Amino acid sequence: MTAKPEQVSNKLKLYLIKNEYEAFDSVVKDPGASGLHRAIIPGAGTLYYKDSYPQTPAWINEFFRNHDAIDPGVFKVANTQAVLLVKIDTGKANRLFAIPFGMGRHLIQELAIENRFGLITTLNVIEASAIRSVGKRTISSNPKISLEQISRASGTDDFQINIERDLIESIAGASTYQDFGKVISGKDALSVTAKADITNIGVFLKNVFDIYNKKDYTKEFKWIDQIQEVKDQQVILILNTQLINGLNKTADIDVWLAIPEIIDWADFNGFKYSVRKRDDLIEDLDIDDYLAERSGSPITIGQLEDDLISCWKESKNNYSHAWSVFQCLNAEVLYHKELYFLDKGKWYKIETSFVKRVEREIKAIKHYPQKLPDFTHHDENAYNIHLAQTLNALCMDAQTLQYGGGASKIEVCDVLSDEAVFFHIKKYGGSAT
Repeated sequence: MTAKPEQVSNKLKLYLIKNEYEAFDSVVKDPGASGLHRAIIPGAGTLYYKDSYPQTPAWINEFFRNHDAIDPGVFKVANTQAVLLVKIDTGKANRLFAIPFGMGRHLIQELAIENRFGLITTLNVIEASAIRSVGKRTISSNPKISLEQISRASGTDDFQINIERDLIESIAGASTYQDFGKVISGKDALSVTAKADITNIGVFLKNVFDIYNKKDYTKEFKWIDQIQEVKDQQVILILNTQLINGLNKTADIDVWLAIPEIIDWADFNGFKYSVRKRDDLIEDLDIDDYLAERSGSPITIGQLEDDLISCWKESKNNYSHAWSVFQCLNAEVLYHKELYFLDKGKWYKIETSFVKRVEREIKAIKHYPQKLPDFTHHDENAYNIHLAQTLNALCMDAQTLQYGGGASKIEVCDVLSDEAVFFHIKKYGGSAT
C-alpha cells in the first residue's frame, strides 16, 4: 500500500465573492474569451486559466536595440494566469471563493470581490500586540495612502492612527490561529500560509468563512469601523447621478483620477485606459484624457465600472495592476449642505466643520460653580490678568510650552487655579471664535 505524501504548507491568497455572484462564469472577466480554459476538479471547484507563451522582454529591443552581441532567444518571460473558483455551503447559502495563481487576479471581476474580507478575517485572529504593518487611507479632499511597517511587532499605538480620518485598509501580524501560519495579512484578500491543497480546500475555506463572520475584532479593534461609507442606496444613487452630471459637463463638481492603491514605482512604466498591449502608455492619469478616449460619448456608471485603467510594469509584457475607472475616480459632491467624497468606488460623508461635535462636547461641560467677573476690559489679556487676580490663580495667557523636541508648542490655558481648574477664555465675536 502506497503511503500518501505529507501535506505541505501553501502560500494562498483568498478572495470571497459577493452574494449576488452565484455562477462561476459571472466571476470571471470575459468568460467566453478565446484562450481561456476550464478544468473541472471534482470535489474542489473549477480552474480557469489562460494560455501562456514565452516572450522576449521589451528591453531587448528598446534599450539594447536588438544588438548583435545579444541572443534574444536566451531571454524569455511568460506570465501565467489561473484562478480556482470554489463553492462552499455556509449552512445558509452557497458562497464562492477565488484563489488566484500567478497573474490570475486579473481574471476576476473587480466588482465581484467582497471588500474588506481579508481585513476583517485577519482582525479576528490577529494578536492585538503583535501587528507588523498597517495600510491606511486618509479620507479627505486630498486622500493619502500609506503603508507603515515596524521592525518589531507592536500594538496599534505605534502606527499613529487617526480614528476619525483614517480608513484602515490592510493589516498584518502574528496569527493566533495555527492553521493560518505564523503571520497573516488581510486587505480585500486574505493571505495565509496553510496546509491546504486541492484535497481539503473546501473544508479549509468553510473554516475561513466562519472566522470572517465572527465579531471578535470588536473587542480590540472596535474603532476600525469608526469611518463608515455611505450605505443608504437612495443617497448613493443621488451622489452617482451628480457624479455623472459632472463628468458629462452638466454640473460643476470636482472630479479627478488617482490610482487606488500603492504601486511599485521602481517597476513602473506607465498607465493605459485599457488592458490592450497595443495602446500607448501615458505617464499619469487625467480625467480629461479619459473623457477624450470616450470620444465624447455620454458617461454612465456602468461604463465607469466596465472601463479599465492598467498600470504596466517596466518589462511592458504585462500589467501589474488593473482597476475599473470607477475605482480610480475621486470626487467631491455637496448634497444637503454636507460634503461627500468618492474614494475607491465608495462614497464617504465628510464633516466640513466640527460644529455638531463641538456643541455636543460643550453641552457635556459642567458649569463652574463660582461667578466669574464680567468682561469690562479692552482686550482678552487684560481680562485674564484680572481673572487670575480675582481667583488668586496663575495667569498663563500667551505662555507656551514646547514639546516634541521643541518642534511644537501649545498654550495650555489662560488661567490655572490652585485647584487644577483650567480656564480657557475667548471673547465672542466672529465665526473664527
